[in-house]
Amino acid sequence: MSEKEVLHQDMVQQDAEALQPDTAVHSDAGSQENSGTLSRDAGKDKTSRKKEKKPRRKKKWVKWVILGSVAAVGVGLYINRKANPNYDEAVAELRDIQTFRNFTGTIEPVRQQNIMPDITGIRIQKLSVKEGDEVKEGDVIAELDPSSIEQQIDELKAAMSASDQASAISIKIANKNYSNYRSDIDNGLNSQILSASQAIDAAMAQLVSAQQAYNNEVNLNNAKLSQIVLGAMQSVDQAYNGVRTAELQASQANAALDRTRNKSDAAFAGGSKQDAVDSAQNAADTASLSLENAWAAYNNAVTGYKAAKINEENSLTGAYDALVTAEISYLNALDSYNAVLNGVKEQIESYALQAEQANVSANSEVNELKLANLEKNIEKCTVKAPMDGVITSLNVKEGDLVSATNAMTTITSFDTMKVAIKINEYDISGVTEGSSVTISVDALDKSYDGTISRIARTATVANGVSYFESEVEFAGDDDVRTGMSVEVKLIIDDVKQAVSVPSSFVQTRTDGSAYVQRYAEGSKTVTEQDVEIGVTDGVYTEIVRGVSEGDVVVDTTPALNYLTNESSMYVENGEAEK
Repeated sequence: MSEKEVLHQDMVQQDAEALQPDTAVHSDAGSQENSGTLSRDAGKDKTSRKKEKKPRRKKKWVKWVILGSVAAVGVGLYINRKANPNYDEAVAELRDIQTFRNFTGTIEPVRQQNIMPDITGIRIQKLSVKEGDEVKEGDVIAELDPSSIEQQIDELKAAMSASDQASAISIKIANKNYSNYRSDIDNGLNSQILSASQAIDAAMAQLVSAQQAYNNEVNLNNAKLSQIVLGAMQSVDQAYNGVRTAELQASQANAALDRTRNKSDAAFAGGSKQDAVDSAQNAADTASLSLENAWAAYNNAVTGYKAAKINEENSLTGAYDALVTAEISYLNALDSYNAVLNGVKEQIESYALQAEQANVSANSEVNELKLANLEKNIEKCTVKAPMDGVITSLNVKEGDLVSATNAMTTITSFDTMKVAIKINEYDISGVTEGSSVTISVDALDKSYDGTISRIARTATVANGVSYFESEVEFAGDDDVRTGMSVEVKLIIDDVKQAVSVPSSFVQTRTDGSAYVQRYAEGSKTVTEQDVEIGVTDGVYTEIVRGVSEGDVVVDTTPALNYLTNESSMYVENGEAEK
């Protein structure tokens, strides 16, 4: 019973005893006078009193006697209240304070898998489970009819046998063509190479003849030749020599390339054959470019010579023209020879490629892979559970064809469950994946410990409010069912053994500072005590600074005067004001 209720009960009892001699006649009047008297006494103090209202005079002396008795009771009550003001008191105590956020959602399984067979168009020969069965990973769920796959295997094996015979013939023909062509080249019997070589010989003979005629003409006319023509002729000679040198280098580089390509892999102990071929190819390309440059220099020299020749019309010019023509014919013959060599090289590479293609065609690796795949499909005709769980749906029956679009069955694990929640943007601060939560299932009247397993990095906006899609996971049991409604409690603050007082005792000023009211030491005078507050759960508030454990705080909220139905407030100087 509160202090107010005890005080009220004592006053009622004393009033009844004082009014007992004349209860039937004066109970109402005495009660009114008693109330008025106590009301006036409640406003007095030992040091100062406010001006009292004069009581209404009564004509009957009996009433004064009664009022005197009631006044005596009122004075006693007032003195008692004066010594013990009717304020609520509380003691600062150590408490655990928690603050939390509530979310709602429905239970879903974390692991649920639809069983989709890897092969389709095959009939279900036998079903080994029914809806509601518990299965372990590796348990047989269904067996499919393998007869159609077995037929495909037999057909493929027959085709592979026929293909092997045809490939053997193709390889033999391709190898023969390559060997014959290679032999003609190695023995100098290739007709194209022979013809090109004969053209070079003829051009060389013509060149030698022209050179002799030119030399003779030089001996006869050397004195008549001007220095300009001599200089032009020297330039042509030098350019010609450059072309000869470049032509020889190009021929040697091409020959070296052919030799490198024709060597076996074993001949390249220090490196790979391909590296050597690439190096030889680069050398051949470089020599070919040098030949082109030499030709360009030669043509320029010839042009210069012709310009000089216009100024020097003599017999030497005719001889020199013949020599130049012979040189050009010879160089053209060399180019033709090199072109033939390149053509021969391409042809032999073509034969080599045909032989390689024949070997690839004969390779049964593709068919062997197909065969292995079909044999694996035979194994896939036994459908097994990929995880532990419960058969929560079964969509087929024996005799049905399996489909690539419809799941045969669904396996659900109830070991770990989850709840999807939405965390408001104003509540997300301090919340991380792994934060602990409590999941309450009203339908089961049970609670489970869980954690936040996922928080979206991007907010979802709906109706102007941003929130983060999140998931909570917890360990399920036999009672938990998918689709049950739950309440998720996320603890924001969890302060252990904090000095705290009831929240109603904490006051706030207009500047935002907090304080509590306490009795001054050794008296009942109420003073304000500044405090620093911490967390609050709405019922109790943590006091970080300003109050210690065991300190008494008071609530001076106006209390009802039980005798006057008015309120009085005790201020710091001890006066009571209405």
